[in-house]
Amino acid sequence: MISGGVRSLADRPLLMLGVLMILMGVQLISMGLLAEITVRTYHESQSKATYVIREIRDRSAPGSTTG
Repeated sequence: MISGGVRSLADRPLLMLGVLMILMGVQLISMGLLAEITVRTYHESQSKATYVIREIRDRSAPGSTTG
């Protein structure tokens, strides 16, 4: 240990791991936001719906079984 109670960063691997994880989290969140903006822009420019409903099911219709 260095005199005076000061430790180098090389002696603190968990601190470095914590900083690395925080930076990775910020990077992943930023990439997710950019992907969301890209997808919304694509769907808006193509005049496409985000999803399409294939079939509407009505449970109150006569003859339907309730499970």
